[in-house]
Amino acid sequence: MEKLKTLVLIPARGNSKSIKKKNLTKINNKTLIQIIFEKAKKSKLVDKIICSSEDNIIIKHCKKIGLEYIIRPMKLSRDISDVFYTARHVLKLLKKNEENFDVIILAQPTSPFVSAKIFDKMIKLMYQNNHISSCQTIHETPHNYHYLNTRV
Repeated sequence: MEKLKTLVLIPARGNSKSIKKKNLTKINNKTLIQIIFEKAKKSKLVDKIICSSEDNIIIKHCKKIGLEYIIRPMKLSRDISDVFYTARHVLKLLKKNEENFDVIILAQPTSPFVSAKIFDKMIKLMYQNNHISSCQTIHETPHNYHYLNTRV
């Protein structure tokens, strides 16, 4: 079976309204962006990792940690913007450089508990089952879970 070329896209808007600069929030002295980047780097099956952001502070942070980035247009950085169009924007720019990918992983910085093992497991699943066109991670929550409890 031929290896599929895999891109990890880290979408990191800077103008979040609910939690300002949330993607730069730190856990154990590492930003959420840095955590997801380091986990993606540990994957044995990822070919490229790139961040998409419109925010100069996030771009500066990407440079500091060695994370490749693409500057996202403001029209794709609004509260109502669909991440699908961000992914399409990134893929179009990469295609101009003759970089094409078979698998795209959307690695949200706000999911810092995803591991390299999970990345590899999802990629292997996609490799082995060509009828699968997408997959996602899910997390079981207690029956009394309430979304407002996560904002503490």
